[in-house]
Amino acid sequence: MLRILLPFLLLLGLSGCGLSSGQPCEVSGDGFTRNDPCEDTCVEWAVLCDDGTSVVPDICSGSSCTDDNSCIAGWGCAQINATDSVCLPETLCTSGSFGVGQPAAANAQAPLQPTDPGAGTVSDDPAGDDGNEVDDPDASPEEY
Repeated sequence: MLRILLPFLLLLGLSGCGLSSGQPCEVSGDGFTRNDPCEDTCVEWAVLCDDGTSVVPDICSGSSCTDDNSCIAGWGCAQINATDSVCLPETLCTSGSFGVGQPAAANAQAPLQPTDPGAGTVSDDPAGDDGNEVDDPDASPEEY
């Protein structure tokens, strides 16, 4: 009986290996229900190239890495989140190599700047008519 089940179990075990590095991939689900078809990681989000552009690989990554020397020839080390980097084909970037860090989010906003040069100053006399302004450098303590 074991001889009959052994080939079936081996075939079942091998079928769960997932897609190899460099193969196109598509993830289903999200968060806890994410189903990644790759042996390592399906990289389906933007990674930064060294020329400042970004690319969405949609391929299975190679192993984890610390620098380009950690990857096989033709592959570079790309940062995929705040703490992890993986090997990806360098041909994904037109520049031929990956940048350091992550691309800015598409919905990121620049810091807001006041449009009025006087915006942001505080005074206890907005009209400026009694001379008792808190931010008046010439005011004496008696005038407060």
